[in-house]
Amino acid sequence: MTDTTNTARDYCRNIGRELDALDFILAHSGRDLDDVPAEAYAEAINELETDADLNACEIVAQYLNETALEMKILRTDDNQRTRVEILRKCGGPHCEITRDSNDGYIVAVTTYNGHDQATIRNSYRELANYLDEIAQ
Repeated sequence: MTDTTNTARDYCRNIGRELDALDFILAHSGRDLDDVPAEAYAEAINELETDADLNACEIVAQYLNETALEMKILRTDDNQRTRVEILRKCGGPHCEITRDSNDGYIVAVTTYNGHDQATIRNSYRELANYLDEIAQ
């Protein structure tokens, strides 16, 4: 594999870890922190380089404000289906995060580096629900 392919793939995996952290924090939102595995919560906060005193919605908003260059929300005429496209601006190759409401709980991350690209598609139940709410 070429270095550019490795760069696109590695960056895609890094963004995937950030989305893992966002989904974890959203999943534990509103719970007493005594019920949340402290080490896992600390790892999620560390992955996102954010403040543990923020609530889950503030953490997601901060993440989007600091990393998203553009966010598009597309709807069908009957508002039954939505699509959220987030273009990242933060370092590294060009990156798109996509959520389609017709795609279960899947959120896709695609990175481009030169002519190479990498895509991961993972199920992020809480993050998908959050993005669907934004789209409404």
